[in-house]
Amino acid sequence: MTVRSRHELSERWLRYEARNGVVKTFFNHDGDIEALSEFLFEALEMSDANASDSSQPVYRVLDSFLTTLFTQSDERLIRGFTDKLIKRARNAPLQILLANPDGEFARARTRSLGRTTDTRKELTKGLRFLLESLAGNYENLFSDPDDARDLSYEAVLDIINSRRDATRVEIRLLDMMPSGPMFIFPPVMVYGRFCAGVNSNVNPWNLLVEDKECDGKGLFGVYTKEFTYLWTNARMSASSTPSASPSLPADDGCDIALICALQTPELAKVFDVVGSEQWASYPRRWDDVTPYSIMTFRSRRGTQLRVIAAATNQMGMPTAAVLATKMILRFKPRLVAHVGIAAGLDRKKQKFGDVLAAEETVDHGAGKDDTLPRGFRPDNRSIPIDPGLKARLQRWVNSRPEVLGDVLNGWPDKPPHPALNLHLGRLASGAAVVINPKTVERVTKQSRNMLGIDMEAYGVHVACREALSPGPLFLCMKSVSDFANQRKNDRWRHYAAYTAAQVCHRFLYDEWEDLFPSAAGRTNRG
Repeated sequence: MTVRSRHELSERWLRYEARNGVVKTFFNHDGDIEALSEFLFEALEMSDANASDSSQPVYRVLDSFLTTLFTQSDERLIRGFTDKLIKRARNAPLQILLANPDGEFARARTRSLGRTTDTRKELTKGLRFLLESLAGNYENLFSDPDDARDLSYEAVLDIINSRRDATRVEIRLLDMMPSGPMFIFPPVMVYGRFCAGVNSNVNPWNLLVEDKECDGKGLFGVYTKEFTYLWTNARMSASSTPSASPSLPADDGCDIALICALQTPELAKVFDVVGSEQWASYPRRWDDVTPYSIMTFRSRRGTQLRVIAAATNQMGMPTAAVLATKMILRFKPRLVAHVGIAAGLDRKKQKFGDVLAAEETVDHGAGKDDTLPRGFRPDNRSIPIDPGLKARLQRWVNSRPEVLGDVLNGWPDKPPHPALNLHLGRLASGAAVVINPKTVERVTKQSRNMLGIDMEAYGVHVACREALSPGPLFLCMKSVSDFANQRKNDRWRHYAAYTAAQVCHRFLYDEWEDLFPSAAGRTNRG
């Protein structure tokens, strides 16, 4: 029987209790471990039935060692569980978080169960269950699992994760593990109760169903973000360096540092590109007050890219340059992307929402303010972007025109114009918001290919050039939200922030391996 709705799932498995005016909902299998296994997989089938081609789920599992998931003695159920999970991973990625056997949590967990079992042996046993299931489903990728009988957990973990691009199954280890197993099979989440001295399977379990109207802010979204946070900061292999503590992890680096001038709408639209639930808060450090967010995505050709994003605490080149410098020194990105909104300078060729991709940046306020009649004499020296990046941008604009159409059609409201364009040229930055026509005229005359005016791009570009040697590539995409005149308003700010974020993402998704040929096939930086 395939369960296709939460109502069917509820009717079959849920029980309700009302106490002191509060209705509690929970799954109670009355100690029947096979019923628990059946319930979990009906939840998984519901996730499959509700998945769409445009939004495939990511299956997530959190447990200590997998060996204690049902009962220590019933290996049949554990083997059946892992085998079904591996089969489902053909439809969607499977992320499994387990306890680091050398961590204090793992030792405390085994002590609470009254066991003297070696935590390393316990984890090795659980990993072998997974390896057997993988070998049964991918015979061409794995040798006989009996060959791994005498291997350490480190070796078994490396064998499984080395094939993750083909199997879509990845395992990571966490030093500090939240109590209780957790299964996230969107739109359903099932998790065990907090327990000490017993297996959680002897207690009632909680069930959550995602409510799309909560926009990721409901309890389902909160727990999913917490899992993403834990996943991002967990060990990728037994030999990798763990975080020094949950609140002060080592900085593993990133591929892309993404910088915005505004939390809203610029950074918010960046989060919306892949869905805000895919982003997690990067752990704070006492010496850096900036809040960072982190996520990973795969490029068109399969390279997994790690992105760290942040917004300045106020607009302007100084704060943008400081933020860019901090991110370059901390995370050592290959590329810094500056995304947001700007003022356009050519109403005949540009429309609201059109994307301005900088081939050069210049500080339009730099120069000499002389006495009359000479007046202000600008310093027209600009900084060009990397020639290879410029060439890829020019080629991409010509070869992928359908991308702009897709972005335009993805806007939920009526756009300001029936077409969306991308313009390449020079972007001028200054210290103030410009609505003075004399300033616009002066800036326009500095270059025949001046696209627009913003307040940050030049500062970020200088940081990319000066902070490290060699420095990261600088990519700037800012969309037209106004035309630097008295009619300037906020009507199209959100649309402009949307088009800039979407087009930047699509460019990097398409072109990453051509920008960084040595990165092809790599999982992520660190």
